[in-house]
Amino acid sequence: MFLVIAVMRSGLLAFWLLFIVNTLMPLPGNWGVGVMAVGSVIMALHLAELAVVYQRLALIGRAGRRDVIGVLLFGVLHWRPLLRYSSGDQQQNNSTDNGG
Repeated sequence: MFLVIAVMRSGLLAFWLLFIVNTLMPLPGNWGVGVMAVGSVIMALHLAELAVVYQRLALIGRAGRRDVIGVLLFGVLHWRPLLRYSSGDQQQNNSTDNGG
């Protein structure tokens, strides 16, 4: 599973690099327009994700600049593992607090 997430993150990072290059030097034909359109939609979705999960990230102490940029670049691929691992830690702490 980790390999799949790493490949997806690499693909998104490559796309954002292409988006930046397209902004500085537009790609020929419809490619430039397509890259800008897809990039704008992805950024809007990631901004919406950030608005939804920011409170939860703040509760686990992961709402710093690095994590905000991670959510904007990678979306759910960044914040979901953080929340999953933090909830696992909380469950483990609760079980040790209860003598289990």
